[in-house]
Amino acid sequence: GNASIVDQTAPGARPQNSSVLVSQFGDNNTSSVEQRANQGYVEVLQGGTNGDSEVLNYGNRSVAYVWQLSGDDNSAYVLQRAEDSEAGIFQTGDRNAARIFQREDSPPTENFAAGIAQTGDDNDSEIDQDGDNHIAGNLQTGDDNESDILQTGSTNVALVGQFTDNNLSAVTQGGSGNFALVVQ
Repeated sequence: GNASIVDQTAPGARPQNSSVLVSQFGDNNTSSVEQRANQGYVEVLQGGTNGDSEVLNYGNRSVAYVWQLSGDDNSAYVLQRAEDSEAGIFQTGDRNAARIFQREDSPPTENFAAGIAQTGDDNDSEIDQDGDNHIAGNLQTGDDNESDILQTGSTNVALVGQFTDNNLSAVTQGGSGNFALVVQ
């Protein structure tokens, strides 16, 4: 069977005008959502087998999507502390791992967009954003790829496409107004 836990409690006050949708139509999937954000939205769709999803939605007006529509043994993790941010993970391959961190380490931190799509097998991807106004995306259609994107500062863009097998990409951006494109 499938298992889902949704926690919308917060110390002091409950989140206002926030919502969570979890739909599990696969087998042996687990989903955990902890929502502390005001005006936040989380959507988890699990259609594969043995998928695992964890979303921590803390930033006000932040949105997170995890779509594990098919495939086996995929894992997805989203941490949103920054405000006005969007994160999306799309997985249809097998044995993929995806992690998105939208931090609030050096205020003000807000306006992040991050997306990971994994349609191949045995891929690993991580996006870590801190600062302001970053965009990061990773598409993994090949197999056995690894991609890490770290963004600090402000207004940085990083896009990674891994279309063949056994590739490694590491993008680190600091400062302001940087653009990186990696195609493998």
